[in-house]
Amino acid sequence: MDSNSDNSNFIDKLAFKIDEHLQEIRIGLCTIALVALGYAVKSIKPFTKFSHIQQIPSSFIEKNIKLNGKVVDIISTQPPDTSSPQSTKISILVDHRPIFKAPFSKRSHPLSISLDSVAVTEQGLTTLSEIMLNRHVDFVLLAVDNESKMVSCIVYCQLPQLSLWRRLLSSPSNIAFHLVETGLASVTPSDSKLAVSNTLYRQYYQRLLRYEEEAERNGRGMWRKEEEEEDSKTNALSVWTRLGQWCRSRWKTS
Repeated sequence: MDSNSDNSNFIDKLAFKIDEHLQEIRIGLCTIALVALGYAVKSIKPFTKFSHIQQIPSSFIEKNIKLNGKVVDIISTQPPDTSSPQSTKISILVDHRPIFKAPFSKRSHPLSISLDSVAVTEQGLTTLSEIMLNRHVDFVLLAVDNESKMVSCIVYCQLPQLSLWRRLLSSPSNIAFHLVETGLASVTPSDSKLAVSNTLYRQYYQRLLRYEEEAERNGRGMWRKEEEEEDSKTNALSVWTRLGQWCRSRWKTS
């Protein structure tokens, strides 16, 4: 009985203390909730519209955060390798869409992103415009290139040639995979730092190499053009050879 009464007295005293300081407890809980909300907003940046690489938090790059936006332009930049002038790096200008669009937000410059580890042919650039221009894309952040002021990304977009039902049922396509697989882009040297530290990048780059090997083996796109040029040179040489033989034979008979 004594133990039960002691427990009852303790509970009564605790309830009295809570009632006595109820206002302070409410204020404390509200303060904790506001601090947690502020930290979440600061970390996620749901209202921030990125228009420059310096605005993107380093944590977004490290965690490979996926963003989205609308492509407003696609332009070519300097070729990554002068020995391969037929392909070039490109800049995709994206109107970034934050999670929540702030009312009365000012119009800003588009964010410049690039297809990571990929150089695109002239035909590939045309295909990219058909696929992505004025369309919504998702892009996974991989690395920031301070020299070119672009963000290297894995870019996803719904292919327009798919039927309505297939577009509804299928997920957006990896654009770099699509271009390399069809021979409209080549794989550039890998990023040594990302190859060591980033599992997502390693898997992405390995698949790029497999698609390029397949495209080259099957003579697709840029690989088919090279073979056709070699064939045309061979055919041209054989024509001149035959012409020379015909001239020599005519000269001997005369």
